[in-house]
Amino acid sequence: HPGGAVAGGLKAMRRLAPEGLRDPATAIYFGLILASAGDANAAAPLLAQATKVRLLPEEESLVREADFALSKR
Repeated sequence: HPGGAVAGGLKAMRRLAPEGLRDPATAIYFGLILASAGDANAAAPLLAQATKVRLLPEEESLVREADFALSKR
């Protein structure tokens, strides 16, 4: 992600209605953004939704990398 993209991504995702996070695909991307911002507590339950949907290999890799990074904090 480009330097300022995390802050912009957080701002955009926080504008979503809470119902939007019921969609696992949306929740996973919000989790990835939160993980990039270092918010492990908020990111973990959202990333856990990755088991509920079929992801592209690239998305699976992003989720694994985020999980690994969060486990090191």
